[in-house]
Amino acid sequence: MESNNSTLIAYRDKYKVDLYNNELIAAISILSVLKHLKQGTTALLVLVLPIISEKKTLNFLAKQNTKIRSIEELILKNPETIVNFNNRYLSNLGTSINAIFLLKEMQLIQINGNVISYIDDNEIDFSSKQLGARLEKIINCSEKLSYILEDKIENIYLQLRVNL
Repeated sequence: MESNNSTLIAYRDKYKVDLYNNELIAAISILSVLKHLKQGTTALLVLVLPIISEKKTLNFLAKQNTKIRSIEELILKNPETIVNFNNRYLSNLGTSINAIFLLKEMQLIQINGNVISYIDDNEIDFSSKQLGARLEKIINCSEKLSYILEDKIENIYLQLRVNL
């Protein structure tokens, strides 16, 4: 059986996906955060892409010396995080949902009701250089992002000023 990394790379190459926040980037981003969380809700995981899609926030989180303990601290240290966040959230919502379904179809996650769980025995190699520089940066900051997302979902949505 072909490894999941090979499947993802073949998908990228076959369809020449060069959109900035396509389902493939969203899927790997969500999966890399979920690897640290072990499980999360749909409401939580759809926040990953809008957070990392802001270049300054991604660069900030990717720095080795960045220490963040909460969403409030992220916003204080990097106010760009909330600039147009609601617009980014809404424009990435469909892509994030599609990415979650892609991960489910690839049997990399399990969905039970509103809880999405990481399947530990998958063959994704998050250290692969074939994934590209941007995804490498996203993967490198996924542990920090997962720590931030452990807060109460209501507080995260409030702090990011998401209008539902």
